[in-house]
Order: sequence, then structure tokens, then C-alpha cells
Amino acid sequence: MNTAELNIFVMSFGIILGQHHEDQSDLVGTVFQVCAETMAGKRFLHNHKFCSIAVVGNGELDPYQAADALHQDRNDAESLANTIRNAVKNGRILNMKYWTETDAVYGTMEWLIQKYGQPEWQAVTE
Repeated sequence: MNTAELNIFVMSFGIILGQHHEDQSDLVGTVFQVCAETMAGKRFLHNHKFCSIAVVGNGELDPYQAADALHQDRNDAESLANTIRNAVKNGRILNMKYWTETDAVYGTMEWLIQKYGQPEWQAVTE
């Protein structure tokens, strides 16, 4: 993979992790992951996830603590993204042992191939 064409950034996902044991309110989490995206639209997520949890409803978690944890996780993910970005700028390549390919960018050729398979190109003659 040509690392010169990589865009490295942090993605976030909201997830429900389960139910609180006392009042069955949702345990909501935000996951931050570093993403490397090629110009062609392929995406790879770093295997390390930064996950903040907040209890919604009558849980014991203080919303200020949840906000602080969320902010810290976002900063940690950005720090990892900056480290990777700098390493790539200095000529290092991604070690695919730490990355997992995920859905390609919507509408790109890579997305079409993932969704519909490799096209059978036919030459058009006049």
C-alpha cells in the first residue's frame, strides 16, 4: 500500500453496550478508532479502540465524569493518529498486524467491489 496517499483520522461510533444491572437503562458507549483511508476508498481501522461509557437513566455515573472520559479518549485517539501520521510522513508503512480492513468509502470503486464483487470488464468495439 502506498502510504503517501493515506488520509489518517479518528472515527467515532456510538454503541449500546448492554443494560445497567439495577434499572436496565442502556449502557451507552462511544468508540474512537484511528482510520487510514486510501485515495481509492479503502479503509482500515486500527485494532486499538478507545471506549467511553456513560450510563443513561438512573445510573450512578456523574455526567461530568462521563464527559471527561469521553474527552480523554478522543484526545488519546487523536494522539495515536498523530503518531501514525508522523511515522507515515517519515517513510514508515502500516504494519497490517494492527489494522483491520472495513467498509470502503461509499460510492468509490472499492465500495462497489466490496458490495457487488469484482466487475467483469469487457472491451467495447465499434
